[in-house]
Amino acid sequence: MTARPPVLTIQEPRPDRPERTSDWRRVLLAVCCLLLPAAVEAQLTVDELELFVTPSTTPTVRIVAVRNETAKAVQAVVTIEDWDRDEAGTNRFYAAHTMKNSCAAGLEVFPKSIVLEPGQSANVRISLTASDKVPSNCWSIVFFENRATAVEGARQLSYNVRTGIKVYGESTSAVRDGLIDAMTLNDTPTQDAPPMESHSAPAHNTTRTFAPPTLSVGFRNVGDVQLLVKGSIEVRRADNSVAHRVDVATFPVLPGSRRMLQQLLPELPAGRYVMLALLDFGGSELVAGQLEYEVR
Repeated sequence: MTARPPVLTIQEPRPDRPERTSDWRRVLLAVCCLLLPAAVEAQLTVDELELFVTPSTTPTVRIVAVRNETAKAVQAVVTIEDWDRDEAGTNRFYAAHTMKNSCAAGLEVFPKSIVLEPGQSANVRISLTASDKVPSNCWSIVFFENRATAVEGARQLSYNVRTGIKVYGESTSAVRDGLIDAMTLNDTPTQDAPPMESHSAPAHNTTRTFAPPTLSVGFRNVGDVQLLVKGSIEVRRADNSVAHRVDVATFPVLPGSRRMLQQLLPELPAGRYVMLALLDFGGSELVAGQLEYEVR
């Protein structure tokens, strides 16, 4: 029995720009293993997961090595799509030429398909050419898609695995800018607990339970190119001493997009506090947001 093939999209999770090295940067096929009843039988790796290109009217070419890490021959087709991220940072994919800032009109990939024997690698040529149809600052993704199978008892499952290389076109005059445009604190009660049995307490007595306070911080990219943002969130007392501090790991934000950060805060003694978010996107200054909070 052959099941209808689901498409599994496997994306590189690291936000930082990978430097080219001799080590293979592997796609995380552990995700597939969690979704499928048997081990993945077809796997490709690439030595570049992000390409940053300055568009020119002359094609700018990058060579990416693709390798078959399995014991079987793998055939892959190469496609181009558009993509973005939602406010939680999750990748979303669209047909090429869908997004306003798509690079697709200037992207060329050769060859369009590859066949690799076990352990074999091949070079793929990715080029970006500037034109009036390509925004000076753009992004798209090149996918290598191959068919794989897995066996569960008498059943054979067939599915597709996609390995993606994100391509960013960045002009030399691109502006990098960002700001914190939202900061809220959620500390509302979760429920009214039923009254405890007591002959001395009034029947209407209830105990209100509170969820730990969660601070939400919204960072918006108001520049022209992707930003890599990091920083910290602090809780300061009335005397400006730090009651709590947590580092914010580096995260990427595309132009015109917003990323919402959620930070669970500890229980605090009664008093007045200031929640301070400090974020660094690589500009000349940090951006900051603050929110006053009182614990009674």
